[in-house]
Amino acid sequence: MDQARRPEKPGRKRASIGVGILLVTQLATAALTRRTAVSESGVFAATPLAVLGLLAIAALNVRHTPYPKRAYLSMVAIMGAAVLITPVLAASPESWAERTRDTIWLFPWILVFWSFMPAPRRGICAADSRYIGWLMIGTALLLGAVVQL
Repeated sequence: MDQARRPEKPGRKRASIGVGILLVTQLATAALTRRTAVSESGVFAATPLAVLGLLAIAALNVRHTPYPKRAYLSMVAIMGAAVLITPVLAASPESWAERTRDTIWLFPWILVFWSFMPAPRRGICAADSRYIGWLMIGTALLLGAVVQL
């Protein structure tokens, strides 16, 4: 008797790739800024790497998100810029490793999450709501401000 194969859910491969990119960039960022020997050069190398991971996940998911593409891309640009300026605003490389590195994983994760989360059919968070674009941009601004603290 043949086993019936379950059909693969759409997007499962894309989700796996996105989570893989997130994992690789976070492990590389952690390796560059080990808590025992954090250096300024390590922080300045880890930051663009984190942004590259964010951009790769965004590129992977932008066609599949139910939300407005311009708002999605604006959100990515805001989050990327927020991550890029963190080393300049950090008090020291050690404080960047303690505070910022442990927070920036959230940015690419939000992109993975929002790309697979079905949009509500009505309300302020509906994909066709006239407010959703501003809500997404406001969320990115808020997260960008939080990571600077």
